[in-house]
Amino acid sequence: MAIKDITGQRFGSLVAIEYTGKSDSSRSAIWRCSCDCGNEVEVSGTRLRGGITKSCGCFSFMPRKHQPEVGVTYGHLTYISEAPRIVRPSKSVRAGNFRCVCGKEVVKEIQSVLIGNTTSCGCMKGKSGILDLTNKKFERLTAVRRTEERVNGGYLWECVCDCGNTRTASTGALNSGAARSCGCLRVDRNRTHGMTGTPTYHSYWSMLDRVRSGRCDEWYEDVSICPDWDPEQGGSFENFLSDMGVRPEGTTLNRINGAKVYSKETCEWATLSMQSFDRRRSKVNTSGRTGVFQVKETGRWVAQIKKNGVVTEVYRGDSFEEACEARTKAEIEYFGFSKE
Repeated sequence: MAIKDITGQRFGSLVAIEYTGKSDSSRSAIWRCSCDCGNEVEVSGTRLRGGITKSCGCFSFMPRKHQPEVGVTYGHLTYISEAPRIVRPSKSVRAGNFRCVCGKEVVKEIQSVLIGNTTSCGCMKGKSGILDLTNKKFERLTAVRRTEERVNGGYLWECVCDCGNTRTASTGALNSGAARSCGCLRVDRNRTHGMTGTPTYHSYWSMLDRVRSGRCDEWYEDVSICPDWDPEQGGSFENFLSDMGVRPEGTTLNRINGAKVYSKETCEWATLSMQSFDRRRSKVNTSGRTGVFQVKETGRWVAQIKKNGVVTEVYRGDSFEEACEARTKAEIEYFGFSKE
């Protein structure tokens, strides 16, 4: 079977180095690839060419740029301000007010603009003009020239990194922040703390993503991150690691009593049981007291508490006050403190 030579070709953060001589179950050739972070991984040619595998796995821990900056131009659109969410049949999406290069002000989906899918108010459709990124700076990358190669309909740009290396990146990747260096930025970060890919590092970037992405607006729209931890405010993972230490096995990052800010004083490593117990009262709770509800058929009050997946009933009777008291005692017994 003839093997298509892809040696030296780039697929996302991966560059094919050599054919391993092996094939997967579908008889696709397996290639040894070098990731921008410095790791090596073996991937089938089918997954590389299809865009299914784009990194060694480190990409899932990269921060993503979800919030545009006022006055910054993305494509032909300049961001002005946040707009009411665009409501669609299955979901609602974040939107922004943008001013197009033609002078028209429009409302567009923020994520679509950031990744380069939407580049104008529509005035550029059918025109031969191509967005010129020449000499524009994207963190460590400076766009030098547009190549004739295209990815997902967009041109690739040849870029020079501050460290002297070159790489190609699409317009969407540059504008969205997915491409910020030749790979040295991630390597430098890993050399600094040596924690990339660890559970502690994953918890840190998950925290940033929950607050910034907008996907969890219902629970995180009023939650912030302290300056020492937030890279956008001059903070760093190193500060987070110094304050919280390495994440113990079986725990995740928890805001104590549903605090409105992630900080050394308001966070802890907690088990899933503690996380569940410590979160805010459910919106479907009608009694006003967590763990206490009334049985409609009998009118009796029930108090329950859950730990390690086991639900224990601590009261059933006619008194709401006694049910609340029983729940409070159970909280102290099971978790060492009461939410009330």
